[in-house]
Parts: sequence; structure tokens; C-alpha cells
Amino acid sequence: MRRTLRAGMTAFAVLLGAVSCRDATGPVPISAVVVVPDSVIATTMTAGSVKWMQFAMEVSVTNSSSTPLRLFYCSNSVEQNVSGVWKSASGPTCSLQAAPEGEILPGATRVMTVTVAAALSGPGGPDWTGEGVRGEHRLRVALVPPGYSGVIPTIPSNSFALLLHE
Repeated sequence: MRRTLRAGMTAFAVLLGAVSCRDATGPVPISAVVVVPDSVIATTMTAGSVKWMQFAMEVSVTNSSSTPLRLFYCSNSVEQNVSGVWKSASGPTCSLQAAPEGEILPGATRVMTVTVAAALSGPGGPDWTGEGVRGEHRLRVALVPPGYSGVIPTIPSNSFALLLHE
């Protein structure tokens, strides 16, 4: 009886140790592929003293992680390639009209439309902080696993040419 109890306690201790060694606050490997069109056309308009720019693009996100991912809206941003260095051009970009329900399961792909609007000049916001509008850009998409807390990881898309239609 005593040997059975000791064996049971040992098995419980090993099981408890195996479960408790998992660090729930540690980094979770996130891997995804974000694809946007090769070129995107932006339009401008003036409202009062603000000159606005807006563009929309179809975005495809494939979850290549082993865990489900959720798109974290209002943390997406646009970057611009300035002399070989990626710099922030606009962000955060909220795209609530494109907010898909649920998670992107491992191996699954979600396609959505992301709209970016920014003030080129005047007292509007968010501001376009890029060096001009035309040029090479990329979208950074914020993706988090369930229950995640901490700095929100972002995945860059392929680059796209931003063309201005005034």
C-alpha cells in the first residue's frame, strides 16, 4: 500500500513539474505570411483645412504558426522605405470594418480589406508622417495568440508601390 502511494505521489510530482515548467508568460513563436498587392492607388480630398489621403487594399494573412492567431486591430501600421531603411509612415491604422470574427487557425488564411486614411496636411489625424506619399511601402499587421499580453508583435507584408491619384 505504501509503495503504491509513493509511486502515485511520484507520478503526480512528475506531472505537476512537467505542467509547471511551461512558461505561460514567455515568448510565443508567431509566424505568418502577410501578402498585399504590388501596387495600391491612394486618393486625396480636402475637407476644410485638412488634406486627406486614403487607400484600401486586399490583405491575405496566412497563419504558419502552431497556435491560433487573432488580428489586433488599431495596431496595424504602414512603413515607408527611405534609402533602404523602413520608417513609420502612418499608424496605428484601425480597420474595424474589416475585422473578421474569430481566430486564424494554424495553416488557415484570412483575406480582408484594410483601409488606411491619414491627414497629409492640416489639423487632422492620424497624420501621414512618411517622406511624401509615392514610393515603396509595407503594411505591418498585429497578430496575437489567445490570452497574450505584452508588446504586440507585428508581421510585415511584402512591399507595395503607393501611387497617388489626385
